Amino acid sequence: MKNVTRILVFDIEGYMAHFRKFYTNSSALTYSFPPYTTVVGLIAGILGRPRDSYYKEFGSENCRIAVSLEAETRKIVQTMNYIRTKSKSELDGSAGPTPTPLEILLAKDIRLCFRIYFTHQNNDVVDEVKKRVQQQRYIYPPYLGITEFLATLKLVDDISENRIKRVYQQQPVKIATAVNTEYIKDRGICLNRAEGSIKILKEKMALEFDEERNLKKVATFIFEATGKELPVLLTTPYYQIQLDGGACRNILFLNQ
Repeated sequence: MKNVTRILVFDIEGYMAHFRKFYTNSSALTYSFPPYTTVVGLIAGILGRPRDSYYKEFGSENCRIAVSLEAETRKIVQTMNYIRTKSKSELDGSAGPTPTPLEILLAKDIRLCFRIYFTHQNNDVVDEVKKRVQQQRYIYPPYLGITEFLATLKLVDDISENRIKRVYQQQPVKIATAVNTEYIKDRGICLNRAEGSIKILKEKMALEFDEERNLKKVATFIFEATGKELPVLLTTPYYQIQLDGGACRNILFLNQ
């Protein structure tokens, strides 16, 4: 992808979420924030792209996404009764329910909030996403992982090139978004006791599908679970952006 010259920033909010971990089976565990593939699916949905048709359009060669936690989260497990369907004859529910544990992501306070930083090499795509988020008019409604957990989208900013700075430095920097461990130097997590407690978690996620929905790439990410910035020493440049109002944030795309 070419140099980043525009970043659309919007928040995804909701009361509950479930972003299923790709390596779980009977017990459905959830990630702590939406993976790249989930965000891409959400964007494709609000634009009305047909199912499984958008993997190339929103692949890493055309699109980049960063995600930050804007509210602290917690998890609970609830048992869901799914219909047992081991054969076609059971599709009518005649075999009864199958209890299945489902891990649900909740906010520590009231509402979940994830901030999305989205850029695409086709400005028309960014314009269309911006318009639909502004007008709250979607082809398919946005949701947090599964259709039962509806979400709302709020536009934060449309950042132009003059407010984006690509930075590479040999010193630790505080990153506001989830960080791909591939971009962190050995022993590059730089903690300081003077800054108080920090809660670092790690998630292994699908990063990209091919055009036939086969898993193309997997990556491991670390993030600060309470929404704090993460001090790291990077092997790759990051982006320093200036939000409307003057606040600056350092971000790292999930797929640099």
